[in-house]
Amino acid sequence: MSISGIMDKIRHFKTKLIQITGGEPLLQKETPQLVRKLLSKGYKVLIGTNGSWDISKVDKRAIKLMDIKCPGSRQSGKMLRGNFRHLNKNDEIKFVICNRKDYTFAKDIIKKHNLAKNTLVVLSPAFQKITPKIISEWILKDGINLKLGLQVHKLIWGPTARGV
Repeated sequence: MSISGIMDKIRHFKTKLIQITGGEPLLQKETPQLVRKLLSKGYKVLIGTNGSWDISKVDKRAIKLMDIKCPGSRQSGKMLRGNFRHLNKNDEIKFVICNRKDYTFAKDIIKKHNLAKNTLVVLSPAFQKITPKIISEWILKDGINLKLGLQVHKLIWGPTARGV
């Protein structure tokens, strides 16, 4: 869909909050242009990214929601750590945790890059792999300044629902 087609379609909605997500929205070279257009029209824009593409081209006014893949995802080597310098206090970094190894991985990256200082850091339990209670206990024991985030869409619609 073209940017003008997207703009025409969304103008009928009453919301001024747009979240761009997908697989990886930055795979589409037009995404930064779409973000700028939405912002220029008064929308608040959130963009979800897996951190494997350069986010420096995304307008600083957009809120970047960047996932950092942990070892349990088998995707942890794809993240561009240079993206950390393009995050600000309105942005969010999320680690999906499958096990204790993932938790330790997240803690090490948070500390090494001082991520909790300038961004909101979220740990999210991988659905049906680890309980929120276990991660909560680890966070409280270690005294880490971050947020526990649950995959609410999976709790409401189930783990296989798409487009919700």
